[in-house]
Amino acid sequence: MQRAGGADDGAGAVCRRRCEHSGSGRAGQPGGCVGDETIIRADTLKIILPYSLTFAFGAQLLRVWINTLFNYLNEVADVGYPGMIALAVIVFAAPFFAGMMQRGLKQRALLITGGGVAALRLIEQLNPSPALDVALTSIGTALFLLFIPLGYEWLRARDLDRHFAPALLLGLSVDTAIKGAFGTVDLSWLPGALPLIVVSVPAAIQAWLLIGLSMRPAESDEPIGVSWPLMAAGPFLFLQAQLFQNIGHVTVVTGWSQPLAFELIVLGNALGLVLAAGIYGRLPRRAWTWTLVVGLIIVVVSLPLVGDPLAPLEVLVGQAAAAVGLAIVGGVRGRRRPSIVIGAGLALTFLLLLGYYIGQVFRLPLPFWSFQPIAAAMMLVAMVLAVR
Repeated sequence: MQRAGGADDGAGAVCRRRCEHSGSGRAGQPGGCVGDETIIRADTLKIILPYSLTFAFGAQLLRVWINTLFNYLNEVADVGYPGMIALAVIVFAAPFFAGMMQRGLKQRALLITGGGVAALRLIEQLNPSPALDVALTSIGTALFLLFIPLGYEWLRARDLDRHFAPALLLGLSVDTAIKGAFGTVDLSWLPGALPLIVVSVPAAIQAWLLIGLSMRPAESDEPIGVSWPLMAAGPFLFLQAQLFQNIGHVTVVTGWSQPLAFELIVLGNALGLVLAAGIYGRLPRRAWTWTLVVGLIIVVVSLPLVGDPLAPLEVLVGQAAAAVGLAIVGGVRGRRRPSIVIGAGLALTFLLLLGYYIGQVFRLPLPFWSFQPIAAAMMLVAMVLAVR
């Protein structure tokens, strides 16, 4: 058994344990285990699918929540920016209570948070009141932010954390695919039976699969630790929301039609998903050069690309690089609790979002677009620390 030590402690033991758990592959290879599980295996899908659907529902709730903050709470209800920011602080503080929730609810914590996200997303789809939307999306977003560290800890306790990055990428891809299929309009704004079916059927599947997962015991009772580089999950989510999954942004920077820009995002998501699933555990230790190159690609692509003739290629490669970066930081082990590390990363997401949106209303020392390369630089630093 591996101790919850530094990032490099017991790497060979971890590799052997993962190979033994999956029942296939050989340990001791320089790049990690050979023959790890693939995404398309049925037992793997039972893990990845409920996580991905939860991430997709959470992304939808987060997007609608931000919209209600600025367009309803601030402008219609006239709460003002101090009240809006205060609510946002409360919502983004939720991940720091994941450890307390895990200790109190044990395995039920995963079902309560993940199932709560799906339930609130379904209720929000049926709700016609903008005022009630504020409460529904605030609670739903808080549960989503709680699910991220709880879900990661659940995977790590069962030696399945290699599925975290692919599940998150697949969930964001599903969310973007749904939004693109409906003409970039959020399902929340669309009435009728079809949007309700698109939400309710996946919600039922997610709940059924989560019930099965919540009954699965942990592999060991050892303390579960992560390293600070996993904080990059927060800047990663910010970049996905503002750049790589943003159909409008990609349409503008590429100069392509919206359907073509949407297809480019789908292609980038597919490429990133394959790379994230394949890179985990296979990157050589202290791979400074490769990691630095991948991180610099993310930084360059996060800069303004309007008018750049290579923008379509840069967006495609940037999404692939971001996916690889998430896989790199997702496999680092350490001594800190996920609720602290991932909570701090999500706090960075809040600060980046705040600077990005407030910077479009008030004059700040930095232009609003600069928060995108700042987030990319955070990912770069975390990736380098992950392979130190």
